[in-house]
Amino acid sequence: MSASSSPSGSPAAKITAEQLSKRLKNVTWTGTNYRACCPAHDDANPSLDFRDDDDTLLVICRAGCSFANVMRAWRRLGDGADTASSKDDPPKDQPTRIAKTYDYVNEDGDLAYQKVRYVPKRFSQRRPDGAAAGSTTSAASSSCSTACPT
Repeated sequence: MSASSSPSGSPAAKITAEQLSKRLKNVTWTGTNYRACCPAHDDANPSLDFRDDDDTLLVICRAGCSFANVMRAWRRLGDGADTASSKDDPPKDQPTRIAKTYDYVNEDGDLAYQKVRYVPKRFSQRRPDGAAAGSTTSAASSSCSTACPT
């Protein structure tokens, strides 16, 4: 497990395992540490283990997220209020809008697919022919590179 420190290497503000647990999803106590879904990646199966050890918060993401990325994502989850709304996803019926698109082009410069970022934050991929990116029904499966975001 990683010791608590800020990305600059200086000691982080004192955050306890209990405080960390209040903003996370699927939190359980294993007997020696907490386990929860990692806020730094799309985690359906809890992979984040954490506990207090003396005056240090020990954190490890079994999927490989760094301590800095976990804590950055945790801070984005809110002010730590003990309310269900700070842990819940936005309602499924909440309208979304496209915030940005990222074009991926093939070696000829033709659009192969786009990564789309929505508000509230989520991502999807789409292809010019309307099929989902990654399907094998199109010749667009040749190599491609990213272009500047639009």
